[in-house]
Amino acid sequence: MAQGDFVVYILVSKKLELVYVVTFNSVLMLFDVITGSKLHQCQLSNSKVFEKVCSRDEESVIFIDRKGVVYKINIDKNNIVEYLNTANIPNSSDIIARLAEKTTLAGCKDIVMNKFNTLIASQMWAEAAEVAANSTDLRSKDTLNKFISNGNVQGQRNPVLY
Repeated sequence: MAQGDFVVYILVSKKLELVYVVTFNSVLMLFDVITGSKLHQCQLSNSKVFEKVCSRDEESVIFIDRKGVVYKINIDKNNIVEYLNTANIPNSSDIIARLAEKTTLAGCKDIVMNKFNTLIASQMWAEAAEVAANSTDLRSKDTLNKFISNGNVQGQRNPVLY
């Protein structure tokens, strides 16, 4: 932030686990809740923020600058995964994997499937079960059959019991 600028609004998106920060000088910053990584920063207006509110769904920030221009800021759910893949952000693969497990954003299905299949191949049943439980795409008979077909591993619970 520039000298003399300060935070005027913070919104935590519970669904995406992202934090929107708007400053008095109309700068928007977007952070990951878990890692604290800054995902994006941009100047929204050349005018100061006059008033701000959060949308009803608590997933967007709406603000008015001193010139009377109204801005609504939200995440482009069709492009965020691609953006995170191409941006130079520390821990971006972890952030994408977590988003993929919690949402049905474009580009996430393959990421979740790869993680699940890797965990199954590594016989990490509890972790694979957690990924499956958090993903609507993996709540299927095929997923259950993957656990069943792997049978018992000595010293571990049956994978179906996770």
